[in-house]
Amino acid sequence: MNILDAKAFEKAWHDGSLEGAFVTFIPFVFLGLGYLIHMFGETKSIKNYIKIIALLLTTFVFDAILAYQIEEKIYELTKSFDTPAFNLPIAFLKVQFWGIIFAGFVVYLIWGVVFDFIMKENREKDKIKHERLRRKKDIQIHQDRIVDIEIQKAKLLEELNDIKKSSLEAHGRVTALQRIIDAVIIPTKEYVLYASEYMQGWITFINQKLHISQYEKSALESECIACYNENLKSVGANEDSQNSVYTTTL
Repeated sequence: MNILDAKAFEKAWHDGSLEGAFVTFIPFVFLGLGYLIHMFGETKSIKNYIKIIALLLTTFVFDAILAYQIEEKIYELTKSFDTPAFNLPIAFLKVQFWGIIFAGFVVYLIWGVVFDFIMKENREKDKIKHERLRRKKDIQIHQDRIVDIEIQKAKLLEELNDIKKSSLEAHGRVTALQRIIDAVIIPTKEYVLYASEYMQGWITFINQKLHISQYEKSALESECIACYNENLKSVGANEDSQNSVYTTTL
C-alpha cells in the first residue's frame, strides 16, 4: 500500500468530517511553524533559541506519532496470521516510517526557513521603500527651502538696489556738502563796502587829480560805476545777504 495517495483529500472527506478537516487544515501547521520560527528568530536570545528547539522537538514528536499511526494502519492491512504485533522496533525498521517523519519534518523546516527568508526580504523592501519615501520627503523639503531662499534672495536684491540708490543719492549729497565745505566764503556786505570805497577812491582821483574836461570826467565816473556794478553782479555780491559761498568747479 502506498502512503502517497492522490485522492487523499477526497477520501478524507468521504470518511468523515473530522478526517476531512484534519487533511484540510494540516497545511496551516506548516504556516504556523514557519511564522513561529520567524518570530522567535527576530530577537536573538537564549530564551528564544530554547523556544525554537522545543518547537522543533514537539514537531518531530508529532510527526513520529503520526508516522507510527500511519505505518501501523498499513501494517495491520498487510499482516498475516503469523505476523507479530506492530511495535516500535518494527516501526524503526520500516523505511516508510522514517520517510513519513522526514517528509513532514523536513517540509516544516524548509517552510520555516523559506517563510523567514520571505519575511526578512519583505522587511528589507519595506526599509528601502521607507527610505525612498523619506528621501523623497527630504528632497521636497529642500526644494521648498530653495524656493523660499529664492524669494528671500529676490527681496534682498531689491533692498540692495534700493540701498545702492540711496547710497548714490547720499554720496551726491555728501559731495555737494563737501564742495560747500571746501568753498570760499566771502562776507558780502564787507565786500560791497570795500568795493564801494574803492570806487569812491577812483572817482575822487578823477575829479581831483585829472586835468580834463568835465564831460570826460563824467564819462570816466559813469564807467567806474558800471565796472563797480558789473563786478558786484559777477561775484554775486549784494547788500541783502550777509555772506556768499563760492564752490570749486571742474
